Amino acid sequence: MWLPFAFACGCASYVGTSFDFDVKIWVAVLVVSALMSGAEYFFWQKLHQKVFIIITFFSLLLMAFSSGIIIAYLRANAALAPVIAQNTEPMKIGGILVGVDRSIEGSWRAKIKLDQMHGRFAQNSPKYVRLTTNRIVGAKIGSKFECNAILRPPPPAIIPNAYNFARKAWFLQIGAIGYCKDSPILTEQISPNLIAQLQNSMTEARLKASAKLSKRQTGGGAGFLAAITTGDRSWISKADSDALQGSGLGHIVSVSGIHVSLIAGIIYFALVRIFSLLGAFALWFDVRKIAAVFALICAIGYTVFTGSEAPAIRAALMTTVALTAILIDRKAISLRGLAIAAFIILLFRPEHAADAGFQMSFLATMALVALWEVFVPTNGGAPRALPNKIGFWLLGAVLASLVAGLATLPISISNFGRFSTYGLIANVISAPIVDFIVGPFAVLAAALTPFGLGEWAWKIASWGLDLVLRLAYYFSSIDAQANTIKPLGVMACFTMVFSIVWACFWRSKLKILAIVPLLAAIGVWAMAPLPELYIAAGGKAIYAPKAQVRSGSISRVCFLNGARFDALRLIDAANIVETEKEVDKANIGQRRAQNCAIGRGDWEAHFVSADAIFGQAEKGRAITENTALSITYGNETQAFDAQNLQNGAILYRHGWRLKLYKPKGASRPWSRK
Repeated sequence: MWLPFAFACGCASYVGTSFDFDVKIWVAVLVVSALMSGAEYFFWQKLHQKVFIIITFFSLLLMAFSSGIIIAYLRANAALAPVIAQNTEPMKIGGILVGVDRSIEGSWRAKIKLDQMHGRFAQNSPKYVRLTTNRIVGAKIGSKFECNAILRPPPPAIIPNAYNFARKAWFLQIGAIGYCKDSPILTEQISPNLIAQLQNSMTEARLKASAKLSKRQTGGGAGFLAAITTGDRSWISKADSDALQGSGLGHIVSVSGIHVSLIAGIIYFALVRIFSLLGAFALWFDVRKIAAVFALICAIGYTVFTGSEAPAIRAALMTTVALTAILIDRKAISLRGLAIAAFIILLFRPEHAADAGFQMSFLATMALVALWEVFVPTNGGAPRALPNKIGFWLLGAVLASLVAGLATLPISISNFGRFSTYGLIANVISAPIVDFIVGPFAVLAAALTPFGLGEWAWKIASWGLDLVLRLAYYFSSIDAQANTIKPLGVMACFTMVFSIVWACFWRSKLKILAIVPLLAAIGVWAMAPLPELYIAAGGKAIYAPKAQVRSGSISRVCFLNGARFDALRLIDAANIVETEKEVDKANIGQRRAQNCAIGRGDWEAHFVSADAIFGQAEKGRAITENTALSITYGNETQAFDAQNLQNGAILYRHGWRLKLYKPKGASRPWSRK
């Protein structure tokens, strides 16, 4: 179990950190550690048993870690595809429609395999582009797609350690994003291949099902039901989405582990009970294995039907490992099975190791499996008496929600910089509703719908989600529902996660030692500095949420001409509550860098002429509007432009001291200019 964890750490180190890795060195480390591990077997009789075990253990960990780095490096280079360098003017593009979906705001997004730009064959152009457009009437996967589009490079992280869409786009081979200025022209292919036909049929069925379940009305339990059943989140209203996010229940919306495992579990246990009632059939066949096959087919079918998004695919693979264990007479719910699933996913998609969704999914599942091993009695599981059985499963649902929330807390704080004060309470209350009302009746409705008998079950499932929305609105309306806290640094976050992993992996009294790294992480976190000023990549925008308001106008944000989008992204990435973000976004207007300065007494940031800073000889520099950013703090003044601030920066305050954090950035393929 420790080896897949070390392998995941290696993948995440290459994909998600700002450290430079010389892969040749790690190949050498892999070879040396392998030789060391092999050489020990020739001398094992001369070594003390404990010394032999310790040396072998750390050799294998080093091999797994270096293997993760090497696999991530190979995957990054295998995904090599052209990326545009700058924003384009409106141009005619053409290609093949390979994917279409809708965002939670209802906008349509098309993924195009590009073959024409400016009406000519596209050489050294992006392999894929993602375009936002109006509704694509009758869109068919495999159709020819043409429109006049404005393209821009996939945006990198706006500040250090923020979400990096450029990295995600790189592994998806998306070399540009943008939008169509007019309605696209689609010409259906004469003979689409079988895969395209299946995609078209699935997309059409998904959209029809979501429209029917939501009754074509945005918001409420019906729209919520359409989202978790079909993966089409466009029928959820913005107010509902904000309430779910503010209350800590936003994870229910995205089709992920909770949905796939719930469906597979309900189908499996229901079929086992039904087949067990067929006396002769239960004697001739192993009903557990037959039920596992049906549950596996349904889980995979549900994943494909909902769009096969990354979280659902990961959940489907984890479910496959668990159900396969039943087929080969192994323990279905175990940490070893989870480790195998994680290893398989990262072996082919190591970039997922740096994804917050992947980290939270596996941490939550790991904690739940560890809870299962402790909570379920060794004498055969749940009690037999019906009242005791109901209490057993209700308590299990509450504890599962509580444990999963605590296990994912470090990742949530590290990536989002805040936590919902009542998020755990909201999840504990909503868990029985989702597990015992929404899930079972939604599965029952899906089974009865082909016979025209599922309407009543859909209504009960929708009613259950109405209850969840009421809980979300109640908890999100409390003033203290979301608190900003000190950013959790990379090392503090890793140490906390390590303590959780340690507590879950060990079954002996060594489990108690998890308190040591946990206390160390809390100490590092408590002494962490506070952010004062956020500086966007390229120095195009600056934002200080605690800065004073001057002359009755908002002066917490300044940005260069054409960089309003960067300013909005900077506000999104800042470590403040959503209500304050919305206020600053509403007041941002079209403020430019001229006559705009931000400060708090002992520091100030403003834009100045680049010539005055870098001199006339530097006019060849790529400086937006010939403007540079000047920051004065303490007794120091620094100037930055697009060339020396490619990864953004953060001005931190630690007591009375100010320090500017400006990472150099790693030379990863997706960050090269």
